[in-house]
Amino acid sequence: MNFTWIGNSIYGNGYYCFTYSIYDDFRHRCLVERSKRIFKKEFLEQAKTLILLLSSNLEEKSQIIRSFSENMDYVKDLRKIVGNRPLILTGSVVLLLNENNELLLQHRTDGGWGLPGGLMELGESLEDTARREVKEETGLDIGELNLLGVFSGKDYYFKLSNGDELYSVTAVYISKEINGSIEIDEKESFDVQYFNLNELPDGLTEEYRSYIEPYLEQLTK
Repeated sequence: MNFTWIGNSIYGNGYYCFTYSIYDDFRHRCLVERSKRIFKKEFLEQAKTLILLLSSNLEEKSQIIRSFSENMDYVKDLRKIVGNRPLILTGSVVLLLNENNELLLQHRTDGGWGLPGGLMELGESLEDTARREVKEETGLDIGELNLLGVFSGKDYYFKLSNGDELYSVTAVYISKEINGSIEIDEKESFDVQYFNLNELPDGLTEEYRSYIEPYLEQLTK
């Protein structure tokens, strides 16, 4: 099974493309088949260092894969190939509930109120995505995650303002183990605050409302 990652490197002011062949034998060995340099001037200012490691340990291998994911934008790379055509995109969102059973919502700069979360990057599990996105968007660390449901299908087709089309597949989690203080990323959020479940804001989008309603239904049973 072959995996190809493209990541920036400060070395040589260019783009590096690493192609891996991973053989799933009893020792979970990871072998680098080849590495080659592709020069691209437009990425000079974005260049970062990638460290290539080999490991026979499966957990360490997963960490390596995740570290490469942090240096890429999977969806943007796909869009360069397919343009605006529909993609199936997988992600996670989290219902964060405090001790008063109030729900944390994020007022996004690209829309209305919604749940913290986002799209999966290469090498991540759905839980990894949930934890990373919550940390990036709210500054909070979360503990145990409980799966509320997976939402997909024709009701989750979206066409963005730039013409991009997608069908989302979203894992919705609940977490009541919240640590840290809220830190708002002004690039992604106008505001982040807790709401009483009976007083959710008018600007809550229909997509996110559909993720929250199953939890509200559980409370009435």
